[in-house]
Amino acid sequence: MSASKNTIIGLLLSFGLTASQVHASVSKRDAVEFVHQYQQALLSRDADTLNYLMAADARIRIELEQPEGGRQQFTLTAPRFLQQIRAIWHFAGTQKLEFSAPEYSRDDNDSMIVTMQQVDRRVLFGQQTRQQDSLTIRLDRQSGQIRIVELNSVSRLW
Repeated sequence: MSASKNTIIGLLLSFGLTASQVHASVSKRDAVEFVHQYQQALLSRDADTLNYLMAADARIRIELEQPEGGRQQFTLTAPRFLQQIRAIWHFAGTQKLEFSAPEYSRDDNDSMIVTMQQVDRRVLFGQQTRQQDSLTIRLDRQSGQIRIVELNSVSRLW
């Protein structure tokens, strides 16, 4: 081991930090709490909490399956994604969200991956609409806080 690595390890140990604390991954327990907070923010239409949970540079990819069979793909920034959610809240007369039980796994970078289904039933401009989203969300820590760093959705309207 080089002298500089020994020095860094010594400094970390002197401050009471281990290597796992310097790059702490998201535990399943923390991910379960985070997903609950995310779902509650959607249910209560809490834009401030949703904004807090999203990394500023989060990558949002949406593949929208059209009822007539076509597909559209969108890539959004976190602010644009949140703007879309707020617009739906504003124009939807009523809205009911349901979530499947989330599944948790890790990717090759030790990020926490959450997959779940989300069904949104709403009245939009006086018309009953439904949307099912198959979500894959990647969680990581940024400045010690868990954030959504990537959200992929395959969405179907009916």
